[in-house]
Amino acid sequence: MVARGRRVPRRPFSGIDPISPLPAPNPNPLPQPAAVPLIELDRATVVRGDAAVLQALSLRIEAGQHTAILGANGCGKSTFIKLISRELYPLAREGQTPV
Repeated sequence: MVARGRRVPRRPFSGIDPISPLPAPNPNPLPQPAAVPLIELDRATVVRGDAAVLQALSLRIEAGQHTAILGANGCGKSTFIKLISRELYPLAREGQTPV
């Protein structure tokens, strides 16, 4: 076989070392420690004036997790951002302090 004036070997990859197979996964991996969440809310409620803007919101976002905040105008996206950045604080449940 000839390509552009040079002879092409019949087995072009014959001089390359074969790739060794990956080791089999461990059938009994060690349990991973529970990750500390980056953000965790447990039934958080934020009131503006007489209206509950966010009500009983529970959320857990792990470190490294990608999360998008989507919603219509006025649904509480900015309030949520202020809540997790501690510009606003949730109401305390009876007998507890806000976190």
